[in-house]
Amino acid sequence: MKVKANLLMRKFLFLFFLALLCVRYYAKAQMPPGYQSHAKYMVLDSANYIITYEVQAISGTATNDRNTDIQILQIGNDVSKTYSKYLFDNDSVCTMLIQKGTRNIPIYQGLASPEDIYKNHPKGKMTVSYRTFMTGPVLKYEEPMPTFKWELLSDRKTLLNYQCQKAVCTFRGRTYIAWFTPEIPLSEGPWKFHGLPGLILQVSDDKNEFEYQCIGIQKLKKKQPIKYWKWDYQSSTREKMRPFIKNMHERPNAFFKSVTGSGIHIKGGANADLLSYPYNPIELE
Repeated sequence: MKVKANLLMRKFLFLFFLALLCVRYYAKAQMPPGYQSHAKYMVLDSANYIITYEVQAISGTATNDRNTDIQILQIGNDVSKTYSKYLFDNDSVCTMLIQKGTRNIPIYQGLASPEDIYKNHPKGKMTVSYRTFMTGPVLKYEEPMPTFKWELLSDRKTLLNYQCQKAVCTFRGRTYIAWFTPEIPLSEGPWKFHGLPGLILQVSDDKNEFEYQCIGIQKLKKKQPIKYWKWDYQSSTREKMRPFIKNMHERPNAFFKSVTGSGIHIKGGANADLLSYPYNPIELE
């Protein structure tokens, strides 16, 4: 009975959030993911470093709208994790309020990366979770740790007082320019990036549609747990998720109908089937 009640409450929250936000995000760049609980988790590793990146991303090539996110990279001895600080902070507040018995929780109204990326979890693989629109399902897939075939160049520049070297590579349809520092000998970077002889402080694609800029480096005196959230994941594969997410952006009304049985209702009676959101994935293949 408790499980059934939780499912009914989740559906109610989905429809409630949808009613509040469908007008606000009509013809906007994106619809945000909903709240996920931080109450249950598994500790994978302990972080020795916390790296903060400012991320600029163009949501759609036709609109050229640029969104900003702050992403955190936790680096442990064996596992690393990248996630959106904006979504993390909102989830933390919502979890605390719900545990205190509050029914009214804040609705995240910004734009942020819906992915959590765990490198070397499980060992030798990468786990990626993707939060769909609103309180839709959280998708998850595993893949072998991808190989980035970096070419090291002789160019140098200074970032955050660290001497950096330039490197380039092509990965899944995009060409990337990265700046890494051998002064921090960690073969890590934001998103899925890794494989250089030093921490990546800046990386962008050659069209400047995605740019990651390091804005903070913290070596921890007190280690921080790297948590894997025990959410209600729907397991999939990268190959299956790509067309699903594309369709979610292009036909959001059909997506909401498939999740809740109720579509989007737009004030003024506009045809919700014509609603779509720009889609510019970082992985093109």
